[in-house]
Amino acid sequence: MFTHTGEKPFKCHLCPFSCKHNSSLKTHICTHTGEQPFKCHLCPFSCKHNSSLKRHIWNLKRHVLKHIENKNIKLKISKFSNFSKKMKRPLRKGQAYDCNLCDYSCFGVYRLQQHMLLHTGEKPFKCGMCSYSSRLKSSLTSHIRTHSEEKPFKCHLCAYSGKGAGHLKRHLTNHSGEKPFKCHLCSHSCNRDSHLKQHLMTHSGEKPFKCHLCSHSCNQAGHLKQHLITHSREKPFKCHLCAHSYKQASHLKRHLTIHSGEKLFKCHLCSYSCSHANILKQHLITHSGEKPFKCHLCSHSCKQVSHLKQHLKTHSGEKPFKCHLCPFSCKHNSSLKTHICTHTREKPFKCHLCSFSCIQNSNLKTHICTHTGEKRFSCEICDYSCNFKGNLKKHVLKHIEKKTFNCHLCSYHADSL
Repeated sequence: MFTHTGEKPFKCHLCPFSCKHNSSLKTHICTHTGEQPFKCHLCPFSCKHNSSLKRHIWNLKRHVLKHIENKNIKLKISKFSNFSKKMKRPLRKGQAYDCNLCDYSCFGVYRLQQHMLLHTGEKPFKCGMCSYSSRLKSSLTSHIRTHSEEKPFKCHLCAYSGKGAGHLKRHLTNHSGEKPFKCHLCSHSCNRDSHLKQHLMTHSGEKPFKCHLCSHSCNQAGHLKQHLITHSREKPFKCHLCAHSYKQASHLKRHLTIHSGEKLFKCHLCSYSCSHANILKQHLITHSGEKPFKCHLCSHSCKQVSHLKQHLKTHSGEKPFKCHLCPFSCKHNSSLKTHICTHTREKPFKCHLCSFSCIQNSNLKTHICTHTGEKRFSCEICDYSCNFKGNLKKHVLKHIEKKTFNCHLCSYHADSL
């Protein structure tokens, strides 16, 4: 009756979990105690769920034959298909049918026939669209949905739908907040056994998935698949709004924010917002004043690793960016773009308040101050402010007693040229 009322009278005393059947509660409590009451009578295998034990026994095509050979019992696989010889018939009506190769028993001939396929390895239900085959008709039905877009299992709490009942059960844990799988080394908990296994690798440092093309290794099969794309030129994730394509789905998601103009990541200290989490991290450094990236050749430090790379070129003298129209070369790609505008006469930075345009963004910012009256450069010693950095430098010299510009022919010196 609980299936009609929705009542869940059996409650776990260790967490908020509740269920309709006492047997389900016993199984759940095993996730806390670590107990594995279901044991295989043929090998040391044990598990928490009876269904897991059944799955283990389903692998007896190799598993059982191995034990049978150890017992020096000679049986041919072809004989397994003769079900009448392998079934222990019940003595009277209502009594279970027993398998004489394992401890399995059931109350129907058809169920026992399906069970015997575990021993033979036969998979009579075949997919007409691929090479998949299965022992059970229900498994084939679930598989066929992978070829279609059919998702008959729908969540009653949201718009989610899935192709299998197992997928829906896993999804429902997102609503309930239940996380029965707990790490015994830290406070981490999750709603899937597979996620817990992946988490445990962060403690052990184990990285079982290894790249056959380089020394890279990782703890998830999905991460290895993403890594392998870096060796190929394949870019399977394509933008439907432009010609861009990417190697990773996360990169495509980042790109799509350019089209939508969406800026999900907002600074909690000012009105700044951006489309990428890593850009927001860099922005937050401007509030802290922290300069974590330090030059190993001088005392220079900066807020971004890209700025440090640019600075290091001042030591090496390297000028990798070369103009294809003249011998000019420079250290930064942005400088090259500005230089090329001197050839093309292009002035990409335009004022929205007048017809003024210029080659550099910094010049545009300075020009806009003539409209707003803003004076961006302020003296730290007095209340002087101005629009140009050069004017501020000249002003600061007035506070310094030392005369910077000296005549090489006499003792004359001055504050400015």
